[in-house]
Amino acid sequence: MTNQPNRLVLAVDRDGWTNGLQLQIANLDENGHGSGYRLAGPKYNGSGKRLIEEELSARDVAEIRKFLDEAYPQPRRVLTPDEYSAAWHAVEGAAGEPGADPGTVLHAVLDALSIQPPPTA
Repeated sequence: MTNQPNRLVLAVDRDGWTNGLQLQIANLDENGHGSGYRLAGPKYNGSGKRLIEEELSARDVAEIRKFLDEAYPQPRRVLTPDEYSAAWHAVEGAAGEPGADPGTVLHAVLDALSIQPPPTA
């Protein structure tokens, strides 16, 4: 038996009691079992029939993530003064090129990591 990774799928089911459509995202194992999140439709009661199931690729996930990040951006974490100081000294020591500005390098790195420096920096 091979250890296969789980599959991430979008699925549409038809509820057996209400005849309503249910849209879900689910993480399924090799046997088709797993857990998911109902995005729309009546609550799951075990009477549904799968109508459509589409496995999401890494590219699908990356594209969906772009939409989610644009609509619901994650808050930026603010460094503590000690974290900022430690990072500053690490960059200062690593940026040994003549004329290198550690503040510019540090702020570029923090910006690239979506990290907000403390207000006193």
